[in-house]
This record gives sequence, C-alpha cells and structure tokens, in this order.
Amino acid sequence: VSFVAHSLGGLVCRELLSRNSDWRRKIKISRLVMIGTPNQGARIARFFDPLWLYRTISGPSGQDVQPGRVSRFALPSVPTLVIAGGRATKSGFNPFLQEDNDGIVTVEETKVEGMTRFLRVPAIHTVVMDHPETLKAIGEFLQDQDPAS
Repeated sequence: VSFVAHSLGGLVCRELLSRNSDWRRKIKISRLVMIGTPNQGARIARFFDPLWLYRTISGPSGQDVQPGRVSRFALPSVPTLVIAGGRATKSGFNPFLQEDNDGIVTVEETKVEGMTRFLRVPAIHTVVMDHPETLKAIGEFLQDQDPAS
C-alpha cells in the first residue's frame, strides 16, 4: 500500500505511519507521496491565527500546521516523494510569503528530513495535485523499484 496525500493529508499520513497499530503490522507500506504538505509548518497559519474567523473555520488543524507544532509528527519511515508548488521566483504565487510558494505553503516548508525525492511544479496550492508534472512524478515514483534513483 502506498499513500498519496495533499496538504494536511500528508501530516495525517505521517501520524498514521508512526502508529504501531494492528493494521500497520498487517499491511506493508511501500511509499508516501506528499503534495503541498506543510512539513515544516505554514507561517501563513501563524499570521492568521489571531483572527477569530480563521480559528473558527480552520479548527484545531489550523493551529496544528503552525511552525513548531508539526515537529510532533514522526518523520516518514518509507521512501517519500515531496512535491511543492512554486514559480521558482523569490516571491512565488503569494508575494507576502517572501519566498517561492504555492500561495499557501512555501517550497521550503514542504521539505521533510529524509525525503527520497523532491519536485517543484508551477502550480498553486489548490491544483498542484492535478498538474501534469505532478501526475507523471507520482506514477514514476510508485512504480520505481529503486526509489533513490
């Protein structure tokens, strides 16, 4: 079984894969693909956190994706592909983030220690998973017998 997750789903997968549950012992986990996942946290969440409306809409997960809080999630223990959206520019899609980003998460915030592969595609956060380069990379990574190549 392999997991392909977008945004917060990648953090959910990291948490699930770290649990020593019955299902985890019964299933061989092959790979993990995280697309636009704020593995280092998302500074934009810290910016919006003081706003009552943001906290109401985003709920606890909106607070959990702040920098510093995501460190509680275990690092992936399986070959991992990280895909980030960005423009390969200093301002990305959202100039307020002041570095390359997909409008919500910076390219650097998607990276996770021990990742097997990394890819940046020119797409915003809400559609990065549908980008042709993303789909091609996922297919190749899931079929590859040697994830380090």
